[in-house]
Amino acid sequence: MGALIWLEVLDRHPEWLSKIHSFALVASPVGGSDLGRLFDPFRWLPLMARDLGTNRRSIAEAIASKIPVLSVVGDIGNNTDGTVPVGCSEFAQATFVRLDGIRHAPLKNHPRVAAAVRQFWEKSVIAPIQTDSAALLIAKLRSLDLTETDNQNFDKAKLIHTASDDTKIWVWTNALQVIHVFVSVGDRCVYSAYAGWRDQRKLATILKRISPTTT
Repeated sequence: MGALIWLEVLDRHPEWLSKIHSFALVASPVGGSDLGRLFDPFRWLPLMARDLGTNRRSIAEAIASKIPVLSVVGDIGNNTDGTVPVGCSEFAQATFVRLDGIRHAPLKNHPRVAAAVRQFWEKSVIAPIQTDSAALLIAKLRSLDLTETDNQNFDKAKLIHTASDDTKIWVWTNALQVIHVFVSVGDRCVYSAYAGWRDQRKLATILKRISPTTT
């Protein structure tokens, strides 16, 4: 939450960026917390869930294009630290560090996080924009502001498209008719999200463009 507050502060005071050496975020749901959106799906309530569920990826990317930014996450399996999905902390031009086996709560004081930050400070640079087909596809899906989540349902998904570099798109619809979309490189799932009922038509349109046989 602290990093989200600083994203807002720096967005409102861009003149401060010239005074900042670098910026490190730890387990911060930059793309909008899935738990926050679950508790307040329409963002009507004046609660923390509304703020945690807000997508600040465009703000974070604008900052990361000007100063070196690090995003550190934990992963206890299925692309989550138990609270924040791994992909929710990813954004363009930030250095991304995944630490396997660490849950959300211990991250703020974990020595492996401190080591990652120190290593970043030794060579803090603005990361290049990724241009591989998986990154471009994920960026297109993220433009829809889908709710990123863990990938525990990846094995239930149906393959709908395979690109020449083995980037694959999968979909799964749960019992409540909520559409989940996954992107994998080979057999490794690198993106997982679901579309709320208001966003399902936009997702279906993009999936149709990518794979015209999608139903």
